[in-house]
Formats: sequence, structure tokens, C-alpha cells
Amino acid sequence: MKGQKNLEEKLARPLQTLVIYDKDIRSALDGSKKIIIEKDWIDYQLNLAVLCNLTEYQCACINITNIRHCLAEEITEQEYKDRGFNDYQDMIRGMKGYYANFNDKTKVTIVRYDNIKFDGIM
Repeated sequence: MKGQKNLEEKLARPLQTLVIYDKDIRSALDGSKKIIIEKDWIDYQLNLAVLCNLTEYQCACINITNIRHCLAEEITEQEYKDRGFNDYQDMIRGMKGYYANFNDKTKVTIVRYDNIKFDGIM
């Protein structure tokens, strides 16, 4: 019953939503990427969340396992490689595709997650 109580406690908290862009949704849903880098410091909590793609209307339930706030220049090699970037400059260029003013001093939130449960179309 401990597992049931744990789940009930998690579900009692407000459900968080993370929105990702359509070219990222497939790798997120198949489990090949389990990390998100977002601009700004966002107050996510270690808990269940919904990962949504508003272009293809797909979503999945995830469990946020780690949250880190830093500047872009402090993103580790492991983090940007796990996200699919080849090197630091590739990450900066790639993030500018989402956020035009992205640079070394941009505040970022790095979210790691697991237990992806895909339910299909919203």
C-alpha cells in the first residue's frame, strides 16, 4: 500500500505541463531523449507532469526526476549531448531556433524525466 499512498500524494499536487516543439516530440515519446532545456528559470517540481506537443496534438505522462537552473554557459557537455546537440556551439545555434535571443548568459531550466507513458492524440 506504500506505493498507492505515494501515488495519491503525487496526484494531490497540481499537474504540471511542459510544452515541446513538434520536431522533439517523437524522440521524447520513444524515450530516446529524456531531457528538456528551456529558456528562463521555471519553477517545476519533482512530480508527475504532462509533456505536450501542441502542433501534433500529442501528449505523454512523465515523471520529472531532476530540475536544474543555470546559465546557458553552465550547461554541461553531458546535458547538451543528452539533448541531442553535438557540441556547445551546436546547442547555442539550436536553441536560437526556439529562442532568437538565446546566448551564453541566458537563464535556463534543465528538466530530466522518465516513465514516459504515451496516450496518443489529445
